[in-house]
Amino acid sequence: MAKFLTTAGTVCSIEDIIRKASLRLILISPYLKLSKQLLQRLQDANKRKVQILVIYGKVTLVRDEIEKLLVLDHLHLLYCENLHAKCYVNDDKMVLSSMNLYEYSERNNREMGIMLNKFDDAEAFDDVLDEIESIINSSETIKEKLFYPCNKYSFVGVSISHLIVLKSILEESYPEQPWQIEKSCIKCVFKEGVRLYIDHRVIFRFDSNTLLSNLREVLEQTEFIDRCFWHEKAIYYNLPQEFFPIFHEDDQVYVSHYLLKFIKEVDKLIDYLVNSSSI
Repeated sequence: MAKFLTTAGTVCSIEDIIRKASLRLILISPYLKLSKQLLQRLQDANKRKVQILVIYGKVTLVRDEIEKLLVLDHLHLLYCENLHAKCYVNDDKMVLSSMNLYEYSERNNREMGIMLNKFDDAEAFDDVLDEIESIINSSETIKEKLFYPCNKYSFVGVSISHLIVLKSILEESYPEQPWQIEKSCIKCVFKEGVRLYIDHRVIFRFDSNTLLSNLREVLEQTEFIDRCFWHEKAIYYNLPQEFFPIFHEDDQVYVSHYLLKFIKEVDKLIDYLVNSSSI
């Protein structure tokens, strides 16, 4: 039997639908800005190999939100231009609601919804699934400008069209550094005993094994660790695995800031380690 949901009930029920999904999960929301808790639930569902379909409908979805979703192996992202419906479905339950998957809505808006059960509300449940199928058929697959799937390779390819833009951005952030582009790579001596190379990756090479080891330890507490690869006296920071970059003009700036964010984090951590020890 259908169950009425208040704002709090809707939030809890959506989380429960994600948490209890075993085979499929469909999330339809015009606006997307996931809370940390819901993102963790999606990551857990992805680890369980639940087939996740997310459909959104507003172009204001920022790249960071897209990227959080596209790194999930079992998630498929669609865009429906005139979408206004909000619906959240797992194997045997669904919530129809006024609530978007938007953190602000969870905390500030007055929302309501209805929960349907596959067995107790079979006719309505099936009608909603038919409408979802229609929405899917009218939606576009999101091959986000920065990344598109490619299962053949472990990491991105060797497109370097962003390097000129990146060099300009680096010169603004670190004007004292002698940035040079040589053989499809930006190079510089970043700090004493630390050399930096950038192509489609960021590569820090260290003279000191101790500094590298200590840096690895603190990096493991950051968001960057999943993109890091360690080899001999170097850290490699890669764009998301199994994706290739497509560098359109506006993407070059985004890619550059994406890599710059990691460079600044390493810079900060090196200073911290050097100042707090006798490395």
